[in-house]
Amino acid sequence: MSGTGGEIPIGLSELQVVRLLKCAVKDDDTLVDAIVEKLYGIMKDFDAGRAKQTVELIVDRDRAKQESG
Repeated sequence: MSGTGGEIPIGLSELQVVRLLKCAVKDDDTLVDAIVEKLYGIMKDFDAGRAKQTVELIVDRDRAKQESG
């Protein structure tokens, strides 16, 4: 990789990149938190209404899971 940190190494398929990312976040809550925070910020900037709706759906899903379990 070049030193920019934003490029995907040549030769990795999209599936390989996804699998690599899944492995990286699997045991790293700090990384997961940073990714979610960044993604939510991007979502909010792009479409605040849909970002809010997405969060509400996640909260509702978690509530339903807690009530059933």
